Amino acid sequence: MSSANPVGLYFAFWRLTIDATLVVALRIHGLTRCGGGSVSEAQRMISEKAESVIRLQRKAALGRLGMHPIVMSRRTIDHFQSTVGKNRQRLVNAKRR
Repeated sequence: MSSANPVGLYFAFWRLTIDATLVVALRIHGLTRCGGGSVSEAQRMISEKAESVIRLQRKAALGRLGMHPIVMSRRTIDHFQSTVGKNRQRLVNAKRR
């Protein structure tokens, strides 16, 4: 599917939304346990968000997001999907332990 495909953009956004919702639920569950890891998880959550936004701003400043609005949107979603997907996997694996 082309990155300028609006239908592909819709499905990419839908997947990002579902993954982000799952990450929020897993993090809330982890934070409410009030264990020693909850403070470090909260700090990690904030630092990951800041780092991800800074990386995206750098990509935009260097023109790596493209010029077409749909392509720019898709690359932005892909950027955040990568971060959210890694968090989802890490949190799911941590919950299994």
